[in-house]
Amino acid sequence: MKMIKRFKTFFLLFIILGALFFLITYWLTPRMIVQVQPPIVGTEVEPLKDLFFKSNKGHYFNWYSEDQLKLEGFISDRPTLCKGTIILLHGIRSRKESFLSLGKWLFDHGYQFVAIDLRGHGMSEGTYCSFGYHEKKDIHLLIDELEKKGCSRIGVFGQSLGGAIGLQAMAYDHRIKFGIIESTFYNFKAVCTHYFSRLTGISTQSFITQKIFPFCIDKASELAGFPSDSVNPSHYCNQIESPVLLAHGKRDQRIPLFHAQKNAKKIKNVTHLEINEAGHLNLHQIGGKEYLNVILEFLNKSSTR
Repeated sequence: MKMIKRFKTFFLLFIILGALFFLITYWLTPRMIVQVQPPIVGTEVEPLKDLFFKSNKGHYFNWYSEDQLKLEGFISDRPTLCKGTIILLHGIRSRKESFLSLGKWLFDHGYQFVAIDLRGHGMSEGTYCSFGYHEKKDIHLLIDELEKKGCSRIGVFGQSLGGAIGLQAMAYDHRIKFGIIESTFYNFKAVCTHYFSRLTGISTQSFITQKIFPFCIDKASELAGFPSDSVNPSHYCNQIESPVLLAHGKRDQRIPLFHAQKNAKKIKNVTHLEINEAGHLNLHQIGGKEYLNVILEFLNKSSTR
């Protein structure tokens, strides 16, 4: 009798553990990688429309993706002597309002800016982030709309995820004349694995990380509709003809410095900048005026070529 009870207990435990394993590997973890709306990680943040509009002269607008998602952006007025138009690309689970200060700085130095909500973010429609696979096409269609508005000398300024999208967009659409890319990765699976290890404390060399987590990555890419090996920025870097300023913090724990170094080796016309003491999201704070001067010098040179 005791043997039967033990068997039932072990069998029930096996079923519960199996269900948890299935839930975590097949449902939860893949969605933590790619799902933005509704949020799986973090909390939903209300857009700062009123603050953004009052601080920057311009207007909100919409355009549509290839798969008919309604996307939103904010386009500033043109400075009196406009040197170019810069598309601002935010990081994952962020939004266009994160560029409040940067947009004003660009405008004050003669550049029109276009801050957008990537698909699934902010006020743009969509559920999943595809890490550049669909987003580069969204940027391509955005440039079509900007050219209709008379915008010229168009560049991109991307941070983290936005940097990866920026590199892919520059290879996909050669109308992009220059790019500033901050704190981005070179390989999608590598950065996902690093994040997983960093968040869980599980070694990158463990059985779980090496054998089970790759399944989660493939499931995530399947959910978001892209092949997992198709969004590696390093694969696009050698196709970029325009100049790129590639900046990265030496103390970046989220996306380590070697990612930038690998990308830099493949870009034909690159200015590679490594900022001492900077982490993932504080390049501007740590780099200060010296870094901003490098950005401005790069912009002024690249927008006139």
